[in-house]
Amino acid sequence: LALLSGGRQVVHGDTLTVLASPTQTAGESMRDTTPDPMIQHDAAAIGRTQRELVTEPLNRERLPGFIAAFRQLARVDTSATAPDDALGTLARKVGRPDGLVRLFVALLRASGVPARYVVGVYPQGDTMLTHAWAEIWSETAGGWYAVDPVSGAVSANTGLIRLALGGSSHPDEMLALLANARLTELGRKDNP
Repeated sequence: LALLSGGRQVVHGDTLTVLASPTQTAGESMRDTTPDPMIQHDAAAIGRTQRELVTEPLNRERLPGFIAAFRQLARVDTSATAPDDALGTLARKVGRPDGLVRLFVALLRASGVPARYVVGVYPQGDTMLTHAWAEIWSETAGGWYAVDPVSGAVSANTGLIRLALGGSSHPDEMLALLANARLTELGRKDNP
């Protein structure tokens, strides 16, 4: 459970809490990423696209414009034949959620912005929906903050629970991460 701590997730004993904003934990740094051969940030096509989309250095204030431009670049396709990698998603202008997020992370990394691809779940009623999103490092934001390029949200929904840095958000592959999990929504401070 301790591996889930970081960014906006905090572990105390056997409880994982997802916060609205990041809380930097001891030892956490911008180098906390997992190599992923499907995030081809050093590919020429990624570099060309990055230069077209990013005309000024990216920061948190410019992120909404970048996400809006990114959402015009490629769209979600959940079919089995849709690409899961950054280059395939860029080439076809469509990708599975994993492919969209990997392309987003590749473009950020090509811009010099520390970013990582993460997967997890979103509880909805009695169902667990799998999802992929990005986390971006920012000293001013207090560490890794979650961004959801699939939905276009600059601040990802706090209902998203990160289970892994990398991997796949395909339900069959996420099952092993959830096999022994028990989720309980705790009372909210704003809604006792």
